[in-house]
Amino acid sequence: MSEYNPLKKPLLSVGFVTPYPPEQCGVAEYSKQLVKNLQNSVKIKILPWKSGNTSEKLIRPIREIGTLAKAFDENDIVHIQYEIGIYYPLFLLTILLTKKLTRCHTKIVVTAHESYARFGVVGKITLFMEGVLLLFADAIIVHSTKHQNALPFFVRHRTTVIPIGVENVTINITFKKENGRPTILIPGFINRWKGYDIAVEAMPLVLERFPNALLMLVGRGDDLKFLAYLDSLIKKGGLQKNVAICNKYISNDDLDNLLRSCKLVALPYRRITNSALLAKAIAFEKPTVISDLPELLGYYKTRDSSFATGNYKSLASIIIKLLEDHNLYGRIQDHTKTLKALYLWRNVANTTVDLYWSLLETN
Repeated sequence: MSEYNPLKKPLLSVGFVTPYPPEQCGVAEYSKQLVKNLQNSVKIKILPWKSGNTSEKLIRPIREIGTLAKAFDENDIVHIQYEIGIYYPLFLLTILLTKKLTRCHTKIVVTAHESYARFGVVGKITLFMEGVLLLFADAIIVHSTKHQNALPFFVRHRTTVIPIGVENVTINITFKKENGRPTILIPGFINRWKGYDIAVEAMPLVLERFPNALLMLVGRGDDLKFLAYLDSLIKKGGLQKNVAICNKYISNDDLDNLLRSCKLVALPYRRITNSALLAKAIAFEKPTVISDLPELLGYYKTRDSSFATGNYKSLASIIIKLLEDHNLYGRIQDHTKTLKALYLWRNVANTTVDLYWSLLETN
């Protein structure tokens, strides 16, 4: 990633359409970090997007046409943070039509954040619809080649892969001491495709070697049937003292504290297109156990802490190996430090600014 020199060119003016700061979600946190690291290179005007209830999601895009038209008039670039979903295409369509109606020369950049909603027949249809809408964008940012290749061929040439950034967290030695138990942390929204049940099933095998190990499942979940299933697995295995579920939204500060105190992070996903939580674990230099999905392996760049997707015995095996083998643990930890330097948010911001300028200079 190139280093941006703010003395080389004047500051650009960028209208940033994002759910940050009104909402708490992954896209909002991504937006917050990117804006923070762009501020020395561009002038940013935040255009907050708050989803609201169903009627608000349907009506708001229409109400925002005037605001968006002004944003196109006042900025060199309008950068949209977009996540697939039933109402987001309407939101994106409103923005793109506004540009058409105003006939302005402002460039539109869309960061299309991936989602598990892309899987299955409905996901493929929605992805195609998104591709049609993205025809109106001047550039599209995605976070993985998997997503890039999934987009319709007629927009793929406008796509740039920019990985999710990593915070430059200073690791204070006083915070490196864990809580006395080997704790395996799985953070994030609790649902079936993230493999929480696989981790619970792996725990009896882990406990044979490490009887005081603790598995923490931390994040909001609204699938009551799945939560009940997890609870039944815990009770069936007599794991009440070794598996803890915290079903609520975890603030960034709370997540930071959890990452400081855990021994390992686990991401036993059955399917995924990228993971901001893997970037978060790298920021805290925590060895992370990952499913052997190409998307995760491509970002983590090692198989040394991966396991066979969906296989609880394979998951238990690598957890035990990392807890037992201090050399392997140290090697993975050193690897995360290398990744941290590679993926720093300032590098992501520099690459984003380079993309902005490339669009304006091709005029």
